[in-house]
Formats: sequence, C-alpha cells, structure tokens
Amino acid sequence: LMKLRLLIFFSYICLPAAGGAQSEPTSLEQFLKLVEERAPEIQLERGEVTISERNVERASQFVNPDISVGTWKGKPNNQDWSQTDISILQPIELGGKRSNRIQRAKAEVTLSKSQLALTRADVRRKALLALHRLRQVLY
Repeated sequence: LMKLRLLIFFSYICLPAAGGAQSEPTSLEQFLKLVEERAPEIQLERGEVTISERNVERASQFVNPDISVGTWKGKPNNQDWSQTDISILQPIELGGKRSNRIQRAKAEVTLSKSQLALTRADVRRKALLALHRLRQVLY
C-alpha cells in the first residue's frame, strides 16, 4: 500500500502539465523545481504574495472624496421655492495615517514572502522525504 501511494504521488508530480508537454525530471534539482511548480500550497502562497503587493498599491492611494446632493422644493406663502445643496467632503489624513497604512501593507508583503519561503522549504522537505522512502521501498 505504501509503494502504491508513493508511486501515485511521483507519477502525479512527473506527469506533464495540462496544455504543455514537459519531460520527466532527470536531476534532483529539476524534480524539486517541478514539485514546487505544481504544489498547491505554494500556488496558494504565491497568490497571497500577489494580494499583499496589490494592497501596497491600494494603501498608497489617497482617500476618495464624498459628494452629496440634496434638492428641496415647496410652496411657502403660495410662492414656488426650491433649493439645491451640493457638498464635497475630502478627508485629510493627519498624523501619518497614510504612511502608517503603507508601512503596514509593506510589512504584510514581507510576511507573505516569508510564509512563501517557509512553505517552499516544507514542500521540498516533504518531497525529499517521500523520495527517500520510495528509494527505501524499491531497493
């Protein structure tokens, strides 16, 4: 049962990706690179890095203004009366709020990149361990 699981795992890793022909890995580094490319945990962490990088762009933007419009009509003293009010509110961030927001977003990028490195190391460790176990089972 263990042999079957390991063979299924390695055949999944070594199968060509959908839409592209890819040769089987011939060295350990090629094998580990292929494992890293296909590992769902690494793909998820790469997505988190992309999201955190986009959050830096978003944090760098200024806050949008608020616009409000109000119209009132009436007939006081039998005279037609109407009034229209337009107001624009632009928030002004004081006390370094914007720079703190940008620094926090950059810290989240650093954190997500560190998490990606940890996940990559964990996937490599698991692949090497599985490869070692397969070698023990086959020889």
